Amino acid sequence: MNEKPNGLTRLVRDVFDMRDDDIQCDQAAIQATHAADACLDDAESRRQYPGLWRHMQFCPDCAAEYRMALTLAHLEADGRLEPVSPIPPLPDPAGRPPFWSQVKETLTARFPGFPVLTGAGARGVELRAGAPVEVTLRLGLRVSFDSAANPRDPALCDLFCAVVADDPPLRATLEGAPIWLQLESGAVVQEKSLNDVGDGAFYQLAPQRYTWRLYLADQEFVVSDILLPG
Repeated sequence: MNEKPNGLTRLVRDVFDMRDDDIQCDQAAIQATHAADACLDDAESRRQYPGLWRHMQFCPDCAAEYRMALTLAHLEADGRLEPVSPIPPLPDPAGRPPFWSQVKETLTARFPGFPVLTGAGARGVELRAGAPVEVTLRLGLRVSFDSAANPRDPALCDLFCAVVADDPPLRATLEGAPIWLQLESGAVVQEKSLNDVGDGAFYQLAPQRYTWRLYLADQEFVVSDILLPG
């Protein structure tokens, strides 16, 4: 007689089915974002991110979030989704975006006590597809960089970044924070903004060296010499 397994039976089975290379929810969220941004079909997503699909078998929350992100990505790709925030303007010659001086007083009033820094940066990040690299900056800020071949043009790369702030007031300013990608010459290649969880992405990049810039709560963060794989 076949009986439907109860919750305890399923839990024991799931525990013993776990593998050493299984990922956790935070890692699954990053991979799900990459797969959704690339609008991968299920077969290709499963091939590129097998750990994500194993995780979703045991985590319905991550599976639901992945499906929602994929749906939104398809709507955006088809031009049926309005952008959630405006693209920030280009930086001024001094390196700071013009709008920043306009909101400086607002941010200072909303988040009093932030120290004013001239910059916080790191240098030298060499990326390989599917091998994230984490950079630690000042104020407890961490940035994880990852890359993948662009699905439309494999000769080009997509660059993903995930910003994590340990300080709650700083974390509250992540959404909408402007990020820029520049060449070594200083020329701006692309300009984007972080989403509500601190993620951002740049698409169809030539394999060369770039500088990544972030302006967050009147702080300047720079990661230079980021080498994308060829």
